[in-house]
Amino acid sequence: MGQSIEIIIPQHLRARHGSGFARFVQTGTSMLPEVVTTSAIHKTGKQLKLLISVKPVYGDGQKIVGVEAFMRPAGDQEAG
Repeated sequence: MGQSIEIIIPQHLRARHGSGFARFVQTGTSMLPEVVTTSAIHKTGKQLKLLISVKPVYGDGQKIVGVEAFMRPAGDQEAG
């Protein structure tokens, strides 16, 4: 909490994330599917796969003021 998302993004994907995120904040439109599987770095340094879903958070005047992201390990199954 309170840290940049970049701490979990592998170094080789950071530039692509930065440009995609900037476009998302400007337009509210993602080029990604609703849920995407991506690589991430665990605090131990181990690489893992995450399922990520994002959506814009709008403030006054329909300006994007934040991004809501949901993440979970790709192997997790939701309890039914």
